Amino acid sequence: MVSGEYPGIRLFDKEGAKVLAAVSYWRIYWSPVGPGHICYVTLGSKGEPGAQRLGLYDNEKLYDYMTTEVVGLTNKTYSDWPYGKIGGSTFPKPGGDAMHDVTETCTSPKYKVKLGWHDLQAAEVLDIQPGSRPDNPFGLVHFGFRLIART
Repeated sequence: MVSGEYPGIRLFDKEGAKVLAAVSYWRIYWSPVGPGHICYVTLGSKGEPGAQRLGLYDNEKLYDYMTTEVVGLTNKTYSDWPYGKIGGSTFPKPGGDAMHDVTETCTSPKYKVKLGWHDLQAAEVLDIQPGSRPDNPFGLVHFGFRLIART
């Protein structure tokens, strides 16, 4: 369906407690609708005052495809609590040395989202065969670092 990178990050109010903010960042190298970037940002929880969801992107066809045909199929909150679409966003090259720390930035005319990971743990491989999970019809091969941010 797609090939690329998709790191995520969550901010908790304290360890193991409520999620205050979550970001799913996608850098897609290949898809049926072309390459591009998406930064799905969730602040707060649905129904809370000030809670919002933003979807920054640089390829609208990719945003629509990913939101409805890929991540939206495995996570119903993408349709139950939709993201506000923000096109024309930019995604500069990542920062850091990729062995010890990584930063990603998503910028629109109104928002700037800067993500940072450090204290990277050993790399791991995850291999999920297509159809092996009822909530995910896709296969997944993932090689990456477990990213832990400590403040």
